[in-house]
Amino acid sequence: MSIDYSKHSLGASKAAADLLAQEYGRYFGLPTVSFRGGCLTGPAHAGSELHGFLSYLMICTVKNRPYRVFGYKGKQVRDNIHSFDLVEAFVEFIHAPRVGEVYNIGGSRHSNCSMLEAIDLCEKISGYRLTWSYEETNRIGDHIWWISVLGNFSNTILDGNFGIVCEKLSKKSTAQSLTARNNCSPNPPGWRRSATKSSERDRSCTAESVQLQTLVQKPSGEQINI
Repeated sequence: MSIDYSKHSLGASKAAADLLAQEYGRYFGLPTVSFRGGCLTGPAHAGSELHGFLSYLMICTVKNRPYRVFGYKGKQVRDNIHSFDLVEAFVEFIHAPRVGEVYNIGGSRHSNCSMLEAIDLCEKISGYRLTWSYEETNRIGDHIWWISVLGNFSNTILDGNFGIVCEKLSKKSTAQSLTARNNCSPNPPGWRRSATKSSERDRSCTAESVQLQTLVQKPSGEQINI
C-alpha cells in the first residue's frame, strides 16, 4: 500500500516515527519495534465521532445520541483489537526482542466488522435502538476497508489468534456506557478479566484463554451479563 499522496496527517506522523524507530534499531543494533496498529479499543476508550468508532457507536446507542455514518453506504470495514491483547503483544516482544522489527497488529480476520454490522451488534447487545443518519460524502482521507495482516507477528512471536473479538469488545463498551448512563463508576463492581496460563509462545492468545465477566444494570433494572 503506497503512502504517497497521503491526506492523513495522523498517519503521516505515525509513518515518520515508524521509519525512525527502524533506522535507530538497525543502525545501532537496538531492540526497537514498530507496531502498525488497526483500530484499538478497550474499557477506558473515550471514543468520539471521528475517532474510536466502536466505542463511540456504543456510547451513542446506550445514551440515545444521534450517530452519523459517513459514506461507503455504511459498508466500510475496520478490524478492532482490545487493549489487553495489544499489551500482551508488547509483552511477547519484550520476551523475544529483535532489532529494528516491524509488526502489523490488529484484530485481523478474527475481529472485524463493517459499520452496519457494528450498529446491529451494538443494538443487539445493549437492547437499545440507535438513532442514526447517513451522509453520502465520506470523510476526507478515509478508506473503505482495513484488516491487518499479522503474518510476520504470528510467525515470529506467536502461533495463535488474539482472544477478544468484536462482539466481546462491544459488550465491554456496553458495560462502560451503561454505567456512565447511570452515573456509576467507570469500572463497575464485579468486573474482572482473567487469563489462564499456557505456554510462553501463546499465552492468552486463544478465545478460551481470555474471559470477560461483567455484571451491569440497565436503567430499567435489568441485568446484563457479559
